[in-house]
Amino acid sequence: MIIILRTIRYIYKQDLIINSMTTNNKEDRKKWDKKYRENNGDSIKESQKKYQDSDSGKKIIKKWRDDNRGKIRKSSKEYDLKNPDKAKKRFKKYYNTDKGTVNMLRKHDKRRLGIKKSKLTLEIIQTINKRDKVCVYCGKDFNDDIEHDHINPFKPFSRYNIVRACSECNKDKSRADMIQWMNFKKYGISQKLLDLYKKAYK
Repeated sequence: MIIILRTIRYIYKQDLIINSMTTNNKEDRKKWDKKYRENNGDSIKESQKKYQDSDSGKKIIKKWRDDNRGKIRKSSKEYDLKNPDKAKKRFKKYYNTDKGTVNMLRKHDKRRLGIKKSKLTLEIIQTINKRDKVCVYCGKDFNDDIEHDHINPFKPFSRYNIVRACSECNKDKSRADMIQWMNFKKYGISQKLLDLYKKAYK
């Protein structure tokens, strides 16, 4: 909120100076500010974005977030509880990004395997996304059902222990040995998968 007000005052300095000369009452000032934002919403948003993308804006925002992490978490949690549908939509959008995927898989390993320091990085996820364009098991194209699977289910995600698979294959394979399961399903095993399998079980 502080940043927004600073931005408004920075961009529309002359208007605010003139207004301050004629408006002494705090309640009147709040009403004027509200009306001004309603009438100039698009311009204010554009100015805010320009300021927030600037070097000075980024420094101020970072410092404010660092100084108010507790308040931000509390406020975010309260908002999510009051707006579950919006929170669910936001989480889904975030976890569909590469960064969101990394954090989700790290949490998965921490919960299931007790891993405190994950070796999974953003660079690994980006490499996997470029490498595995279809399900590595059945070979079908993805249809909004992309999931990440451990080749060795008893070790955490790492450079050689992660592949992209469709949700059906991922659930069906579960914790089974990859080669035994693929032979049972009569799927062809590529050399790429064999190489990853050897490294994952090393």
